[in-house]
Amino acid sequence: NITWGSHAEVINAAGLLSPHGANHVEMARMIKDAVNIPTMLCGGIYTPEIGEELLEQGVCDFVGIGKPALADPMWAKKAKEGRSKEISRCIACLYCIESMMHNALAGGLPGQCAVNPRTCNEIDYPLVPEKNGNGKQVVVIGAGPAGLMAAKVCAEKGFKVTVFEKADKVGGQVLLAAAPAQKKKIGWVTEDLETQCKLLGVEFCMNTEATVENVKALKPYAIFNATGGTPITPKIPGYDLPNVYTPDQVLRGDVKFEGKKVAVIGSGMTGLETAEFLSDEGNDIIVVEMAEELAPGTWNQHKMDVIPKLEERGALLLPGWKLVEMRADSVEVEDVKVAGRMKNVPCDAIIMSLGVRPLGLDKDIMALADLTYTVGDAESAGRIAKATHEAYKAAMAL
Repeated sequence: NITWGSHAEVINAAGLLSPHGANHVEMARMIKDAVNIPTMLCGGIYTPEIGEELLEQGVCDFVGIGKPALADPMWAKKAKEGRSKEISRCIACLYCIESMMHNALAGGLPGQCAVNPRTCNEIDYPLVPEKNGNGKQVVVIGAGPAGLMAAKVCAEKGFKVTVFEKADKVGGQVLLAAAPAQKKKIGWVTEDLETQCKLLGVEFCMNTEATVENVKALKPYAIFNATGGTPITPKIPGYDLPNVYTPDQVLRGDVKFEGKKVAVIGSGMTGLETAEFLSDEGNDIIVVEMAEELAPGTWNQHKMDVIPKLEERGALLLPGWKLVEMRADSVEVEDVKVAGRMKNVPCDAIIMSLGVRPLGLDKDIMALADLTYTVGDAESAGRIAKATHEAYKAAMAL
């Protein structure tokens, strides 16, 4: 039995008290008790505070980091200097491993990191960008991962940066991705970028929608459109029924279900995580996917995490079935292999998780600067890595 000290909340937030993380710690303690040589624990050491707590508790003699050093190569230096709040934390998204398998091991591009676009691109992009901004005004519209990355890099380069965000907090779609309890670390990407932006003097206009008037008043040298995306809701019969919702409504808490039978249409990671979230809330889940496998194109480790949990809880998983109609008490689906073979699946609520489309930005706003960039979901729907990498490259080119 391990007794956690003052950093228990930090450790818990990092996932070390999850079954996987707790096993790491327990195994490390068992090994240390069984040998008379120094031991090291690697895995789950997202912050210096976590490492310090493990050392104080006698779990190990040394702590090691792997993926956190990809997210922030200055991790150890910042820890030594007491600047842990400035660290870009690894968000445990496994994009490094996924990109390594798809890129480097396939003989193509190098591995990548979702939160650090410099990873394996260090020759092309210096650690300290050239300061060529000379105080010129940059306006960033949207404070999701793309907007915040653009703001950070522009500020590092010496531009004066103002961010407009119509919500009361930064994050954009990341706030929804981080809503499930087991996904809290995803939210670190925008938390850390916000901290770094503020240290660099970026001005945030929260609860403020960008307009021609307030942007024009700043006389921008460049504008970054990072407005993000909005859920796609195709006009399938029944799309306008009151029992039809989108994942953002569920994950934001706008609607709540308990003890209901809920059909999630679409099994991308958003759909699967929404299904898991609803399952955690005590609902019976149905997942309808037109492709012949669940979560097509999704990295296998992510599927291995979510799908078995849904199966254990008795979820009805329907790959190879296409939604043709939504009703007040059911969904009508068709077998993609056998035309005309229909199935009626009873349900109380329906969640349409069919991706997002760019929100768009008033062209008159974009016309207020000679240099304009559209990044993240505002350009096309994608994951965190796409958003941060696009924004980083655009800002570095400015």
